[in-house]
Amino acid sequence: MKIISFSTIFACLILLSACTEPTTIGSELLADDQADLRFTDTITMFGTTVTEDSLIVYDPDNRFGRLQVGYFEDPLFGKVKAGFYIQVDIGLEAPILSNPKLDSIVLTMTYDSAGVYGPLQDLQELEVYRVTEAISNGEIYYSNQSFQTESTPIGTAQFVPAPNTEVDYIINGDTSAVPHVRITIDTLLGQELLNSSVYESDFIETLNGLFVTSASTEPTDAMLNFNMLNSTSRLNLFYTNDDTVSVVHQFLIVGLSTAMSTFEHDFEGSVVEPFINNKALGDSLLFVQAMSGTNVKLDFPYLKDLGNVLINKAEIEFTVASLPGGDEDNFPPNTILLLSEKDDEGKLKVIRDIEIGASAFDGTYTEGDFQDTYSMNISAQIQDIVDGTEESEIFIRAISKQEKANRVVLYGPNHSDFPIKLKITYTDLN
Repeated sequence: MKIISFSTIFACLILLSACTEPTTIGSELLADDQADLRFTDTITMFGTTVTEDSLIVYDPDNRFGRLQVGYFEDPLFGKVKAGFYIQVDIGLEAPILSNPKLDSIVLTMTYDSAGVYGPLQDLQELEVYRVTEAISNGEIYYSNQSFQTESTPIGTAQFVPAPNTEVDYIINGDTSAVPHVRITIDTLLGQELLNSSVYESDFIETLNGLFVTSASTEPTDAMLNFNMLNSTSRLNLFYTNDDTVSVVHQFLIVGLSTAMSTFEHDFEGSVVEPFINNKALGDSLLFVQAMSGTNVKLDFPYLKDLGNVLINKAEIEFTVASLPGGDEDNFPPNTILLLSEKDDEGKLKVIRDIEIGASAFDGTYTEGDFQDTYSMNISAQIQDIVDGTEESEIFIRAISKQEKANRVVLYGPNHSDFPIKLKITYTDLN
């Protein structure tokens, strides 16, 4: 069995309560000191595929530097169109201008090679628009928000993605080789940025931002992903001072500026469509997708019936379903899944087990000899539900939804062969 590794995403592991070897409810009593230790794997649960209500894509306290763009059709989950807004910063100082003459202005975007999704065989068409509406770097933004732009693009590009092919990137005589895309921007913006007056006031008032989106009229086979934190991801202004000195000024992206992806999902006619909000079909199959795609709601309505107990260990295991046409070779499953609950405002937050320690929680995709699985330690969450301090519902979500396009189909709680397994070892305190 091989486990796909994933770096620790939260604080160091705090060990949860250890437990002895479990037995089954109703079996003969163990030794006196273990007489109240019990085990169950028959807790009733319901599963439903649900849509994402609102996905945070920009938070000044938690920024996302990997941005997605494309018009893409997943063979199971339908169509999604993604684009992203970026603000640019002048950097440490304004450009040095002395009788400048514009050569060109180019937006360079570095691939996130591990984040691109799909076969990558179709021609991609991207457009860049100038944003005309103010964007704040101090507010929280969601995936369904948009900002006004000019009606005509200021840059376009057509290419077949090559996220693993290094391309020379030459700045001020220095050459580096990184996989990236170059989009030439209209010279009118370049001329405007050669006017020293734009740097004498708030630069954001001159250039609110840029919007990068797909110009494809038909869905393609891939969702692109760019690492805008990379030093190659810049708005590059090439010009000449005094007819002799060639200069390039690099406007920074991300940094302290706003950068955010937007997503529009269309599930109509897809495999997932009839399963959305359908508890009956959720008994057999459940669908999880990154971006602002689907989550899974799990409900344990009778957990409180366990009564006055101490949860020694609770582990839940999901088996991955492989559906006809799913093409997992080109559309691989999520490397890790998370579990969330609703806070007092109805927003999703990770469950307490993840806050205690991600290593203990696990949630990684595991390849088996016959079936692939995800397993999660949810002892603290089950204890909270039993005690009545948390609701009986939890939600399965993809990790890094803002920065990934992966998806997975899971067998439901009452599937005939591979039902979800919730194994609880507990001590009866009565």
